[in-house]
Formats: sequence, C-alpha cells, structure tokens
Amino acid sequence: MAGKHRLVGKVLEVAKKMLVDSTNILEENNIKYILEAGTLLGIVRENRLLPWDNDIDITVTEEYEKQ
Repeated sequence: MAGKHRLVGKVLEVAKKMLVDSTNILEENNIKYILEAGTLLGIVRENRLLPWDNDIDITVTEEYEKQ
C-alpha cells in the first residue's frame, strides 16, 4: 500500500470520528450508504478499522448524487 499514513494513533482517532460523523449525517438525511473495501473488511472481520489501511471507504448510492 502506497503512502506513509496508516490508521494508528491520532490518525486512527480522527478517522474514527470522521466515519461516525459522516455516517450520522448520512443517516439523519436518510441517505443510503455502503462501507466498502478495507473499511468493510476491518469492521466485519476485526470489529475495527485496519491499522494498515490509510483511508475510509464509503459509497453513496447513485440516487443521491444530485442532492
């Protein structure tokens, strides 16, 4: 994986807050979303964000693209 930033320490704490805040906003606005890739794998398999990942993967379905 390219890049030096990993989801550890302060970066992990910021990533968790961003994930929670983002999903709360989406849910409050009844916008369907999907966690994908490393984010989904980490949450399902290990109940956490993977420390060797370097991003958060969220997809919003196409029907909400113009909102």
